[in-house]
Amino acid sequence: MGPKVAALVVAQAKESSADDEVKGTADGDDEYGLITAPPVETGRAPFTPKTRSYELRIYSCEDWNASLGTYTFEEDECVMAMEWVQLPGMQIPQLVVGTGFITSEDLTGRGRFLSFRVACMDARAAGAVKVEVTEVLGVSTAKLHKTPVGALAVWGAFLAVASGPKLQFQRWTVGVGFQPVAQVELGVQISTLASIKSFVLVGDVRGRVHLVRWRHNKNAQALEVLSSSARPLTALASGVLLHDRTPGFLVLDHLGCCHLFRYAPQDSVGDEILQAGLPYRLAAASTSCVRVTGQDGSQACILGSAAGGLTQVIPLDPRSFRTFTTLQALIVARVPQVAGLHVRYLRRSTDVGAEGRRALEDGDFARQFCYLTKTLQEAVAERMQMEVAELNELLERIGLT
Repeated sequence: MGPKVAALVVAQAKESSADDEVKGTADGDDEYGLITAPPVETGRAPFTPKTRSYELRIYSCEDWNASLGTYTFEEDECVMAMEWVQLPGMQIPQLVVGTGFITSEDLTGRGRFLSFRVACMDARAAGAVKVEVTEVLGVSTAKLHKTPVGALAVWGAFLAVASGPKLQFQRWTVGVGFQPVAQVELGVQISTLASIKSFVLVGDVRGRVHLVRWRHNKNAQALEVLSSSARPLTALASGVLLHDRTPGFLVLDHLGCCHLFRYAPQDSVGDEILQAGLPYRLAAASTSCVRVTGQDGSQACILGSAAGGLTQVIPLDPRSFRTFTTLQALIVARVPQVAGLHVRYLRRSTDVGAEGRRALEDGDFARQFCYLTKTLQEAVAERMQMEVAELNELLERIGLT
């Protein structure tokens, strides 16, 4: 969301005319040699094809009844990333959008990077918001135009743009627009970015997770790959957890599993391989991750799943973590489960090569302690050599009550 306005992308499927014939082309139809039509003529389609159309709408935060401005993307152009940014030199925030074209395998894969300037005026005046495209980097940069723009992130005074396997840091210059200052090529198709301080976590499609560091000095500006995951992983979203100045890198894959990585530069292999914990199975695959800061300064992540659910991942200190997992183990042993299902087996990763977890870290499951009978609560607390009030205080501090 920007200042007083909000941006929303709406996708809808529309039917194409069945009488349209797809004409073939042998050469590219523009200066970059892009093939935008099949090499052979296919004639009329045997059925009515459908295409997906994306539209950007601008709404006022005070009134959501009608959009203040719209922009319709090209046919088969899908919005893959969108961020509000306000870099040094920008008088007002701008909306940057990364897109990719969904076409058949015999057409050139391509995408666009667009920057929208939303001019805010008095809401009582006519045309309160004006939407206009101020920069299309795909037109000026041929290589960026030929690959989908899958992820965008703001890092300090720069904008990180992931186009295909390339990660670029770009600077905003007044009167010129966005200009690349550094670039590094990773994996196959970058799908997600997460940053903290001078580090950027890069998630790939069918590739490895990379930890990249931005180096900036008077002599040079460069991106340096510090460490990578030991195994390939398809990342849909990523985030950063922070507790007592110790970061943890969170990666969500297409199987609905949550992976936690740690970077240990002092370790013998930490400089090359990200240390991975055991994956944890979520209820559904999560496609978005938002970092939030708690009252104690720790940073947690809120995950949005494709099934419409929200999950919060909270970092815990070692003592609270041991108490939390022990409490869940006693609940498993003393409370009958639905249909006798094995709670640990249901939460294990579907990845064949992944090892099962020894402990549970399910907040919804631990919340059952609040609804147990007083006798059973006292029995569990006595086994843990703690008071019932202490366990309730732990659950309240985590945010489960």
